[in-house]
Amino acid sequence: MPGEHLRIPDLLQASLERLLAEPVAEAKARESTRYRDIAGDESRPVVLLGSGGLGLRTLSGLRAIGREVVAFTDNSPSRWGSEVDGVPVISPDDAARRYGESAVFVVSIWRAEGGFRTATLVDELRARGCLRIARIGELYWAHPEQFLPYFGIDLPSRLLARAVAVRDALSMFDEPASRAEFVEQVRWRLHLDADGLGAKVSEPIYFSPELVRFRDDEVFVDAGAFDGDTLGAFVSATHGRFRRAISLEPDPKNLDRLRARVARIDPSVQARIDLVPVALGALDGEATFIADGTGAARLSRSAGTVVALRRLGSIPGGEDVTFLKLDIEGAEPAALEGAREIIARNRPLLTVSVYHEQDHLWRIPLQLREMLPTGYRWFLRAYSHEGFDLVLYAIPEERLVDAP
Repeated sequence: MPGEHLRIPDLLQASLERLLAEPVAEAKARESTRYRDIAGDESRPVVLLGSGGLGLRTLSGLRAIGREVVAFTDNSPSRWGSEVDGVPVISPDDAARRYGESAVFVVSIWRAEGGFRTATLVDELRARGCLRIARIGELYWAHPEQFLPYFGIDLPSRLLARAVAVRDALSMFDEPASRAEFVEQVRWRLHLDADGLGAKVSEPIYFSPELVRFRDDEVFVDAGAFDGDTLGAFVSATHGRFRRAISLEPDPKNLDRLRARVARIDPSVQARIDLVPVALGALDGEATFIADGTGAARLSRSAGTVVALRRLGSIPGGEDVTFLKLDIEGAEPAALEGAREIIARNRPLLTVSVYHEQDHLWRIPLQLREMLPTGYRWFLRAYSHEGFDLVLYAIPEERLVDAP
């Protein structure tokens, strides 16, 4: 219908304004009372659903503030009967029978893989008769000094205090799907309502065939190369037609897997791939790094493995970048700042993860807009549920698929 394209963004702007109209005082009240309203008594003992890394992080934090964790429960039978840091791991049925009426069950599983939904686990606990069930964000809101920030979870009042920047970032997106994604991401950050979030596309992450037009002389820099999954997708998407691919991965275990993947690639393609064991940043030097051999390996301000930190321009071939991908666990703003001159000069295509911190949703688009020359289009794509794998595309107009 005539004018429909214009009305959709207007409706989305109105939705954002309704979200941002909440008084900061009301948001602060919600932050501080949501978990208490669920628990009834904040000193009530806790059962953690999920005995993995997030469960351990939550156990440590609860102990630090004097809260009792009486059990882990886990959907993996192989863990039942074991202990994690002195806390027994029991089956969900056993946990519900023993603690369903007396404890708060906190869902301490939160991940990108497999179409995960926190709501599914909440429903399963409720069906078993558990009376008090909290999401991880509700607990973390109650004790922000202990737990926050944690990925996109942070206090809603902090988002509302940046309302001007949030509005400004939305104005950068003219595509209705991107604007809708932005608004839903704001809603989730304010209310922990993940129902509107999800993998709405099935295309390869970072390489949307509906958006990106590749160059035969592409110089692709993959920062946060992990085990080579993105590199493999790039080689497939370009059919091996590119000038050079530079994969940056400081974690030794991930680097070994990356090398193994590259060894399986056609030799003629291998010759145009460089593997560089450095972290990308704003300055040249060294940094501490949590090298745990996972996709969450990241820079750390405290203990960790010492790794080389480099600006993009200090990496051989980095000055020629035509396509920059960043998924570096929260270090994206610093890496972009370190690449400022190259980005302004080269007009590269950029695909940047914007889910590692609450404000990256608006902070990184605004940072790039200030750095980049004119003639770019902006898009958001979600590749996983629950707020993970949210990617900002900054595409030179001449490189859009539908460009003349």
